[in-house]
Amino acid sequence: MEKLFCNSVIMRGDAYIADYTNDDNLKHKGVEISSTSPEQIGAFHLSVGPDVDIHYLAVNIEEYPAFTKGIQNCEALLASLSSPEERKRWNLFIELKYCAEHKIDSYGPKAIDQMDAVRKKLIGMGKLSRDTGIFHFNYCSPDNFQSEPFDGFKETQNATLTRVESEGVIFHARMELIALDGSLIIEPPVEI
Repeated sequence: MEKLFCNSVIMRGDAYIADYTNDDNLKHKGVEISSTSPEQIGAFHLSVGPDVDIHYLAVNIEEYPAFTKGIQNCEALLASLSSPEERKRWNLFIELKYCAEHKIDSYGPKAIDQMDAVRKKLIGMGKLSRDTGIFHFNYCSPDNFQSEPFDGFKETQNATLTRVESEGVIFHARMELIALDGSLIIEPPVEI
């Protein structure tokens, strides 16, 4: 995958992903992946502990128009490049929607389709495999982080279970996920 996404960076620590596409007030445009938190816009955060030795490819999917041609695409893919004891490596597909809370549910099916289109294309190209990878879909809404975990984007329980069992997809709806190593991503605890 490193050759396919040759302009992407390999990261070892935290990553922040923000989408400036619809923000007319900022100098930035499009999706940005950074090791520091942006100050003017909400961003997804992959947290990596200080004692965790991990490296992963951070792909801004929108920087590869030849790859996205003909498919709906998500904003980013973070893909672990190694895992302990040769366990399956995680692949985290991220879709951000900066929207009003009442629109979260309506964007859900599209978010799933966008992440799944990228996953399926990479599998079809032989770049990813269920035999070697775990697939995480994270749909998050920076403007609505107080509402998480929201689950309106999820399919029916039966459809979700089928996708998990048959395709190895794990769903999240979080502004932050934690990478414990190259094979394990967890959700942070939620205060009730």
